[in-house]
Amino acid sequence: MVSMRISLAVVTCLVSLPAAGCGKQQDAAIPADSIIVKRQDLDLLRADQAVFLALKQSLSACVEAEPKTVECFVSVVQGSGIAVATAANVSEEPLPAAPAEPTATPTVPPEPTPPPSAWVYSETKDEMSGKTTKLACVLSTTEVSFDFPYGSQYARLCLRDHPKYGKDVYVVFDKAQFLCGYDGCRARVKFGEKSPVTFTGNDAADHSTNILFLSPFNKFFAGVKSAETTLIEAQFYQEGERQIKFPTAGLVWK
Repeated sequence: MVSMRISLAVVTCLVSLPAAGCGKQQDAAIPADSIIVKRQDLDLLRADQAVFLALKQSLSACVEAEPKTVECFVSVVQGSGIAVATAANVSEEPLPAAPAEPTATPTVPPEPTPPPSAWVYSETKDEMSGKTTKLACVLSTTEVSFDFPYGSQYARLCLRDHPKYGKDVYVVFDKAQFLCGYDGCRARVKFGEKSPVTFTGNDAADHSTNILFLSPFNKFFAGVKSAETTLIEAQFYQEGERQIKFPTAGLVWK
């Protein structure tokens, strides 16, 4: 068996069989390892008509293949009047595209989620003056136990904007007795992890003992507006000092 590797350019020349050979077309783009079938070689094949016809038919099929065909492989069996020729098309299949390098997406940190707020807001309109009192109150996480008859209770911390009394802050129980006389008292307040700060305490105007006003308001507001927790320490009648913690994160107050 004689195997011949013929480039596509040479195949075209063989099939067209130009009178003067392939000429410059043959020199155009022929791989270096191709076997150039010259005219004299073709004339030798003509000697065996069966081989020549089989070769020509196979080469024609190769030329008619898709444009992607690059080379034709022709095997010729030479014998006494018997020849078998086949052409194999070798296509340059496009190489699979290289996976695109992942584009580095800049990592954008998520916006911080504000902590849940336990503040409750309300407004009360005074029918006489037509003016509104605004309140922002939060319930303590500390349950304070008092002796009989007061028992265990939670406190409320409130910011108030009153049309008559202005802005103030107070701590209130349903039933309790803050120890704070006419001359006032002292209460310590710790905003978050900051050092404790001392505030002035005062009774209510009606001398109710279950409520304690703290001043100055602006100083308290500056501390509480950014504190996740606020701890207040105050004195109670025959109960000594008690500490009350409030979840004060997320305050919205103007």
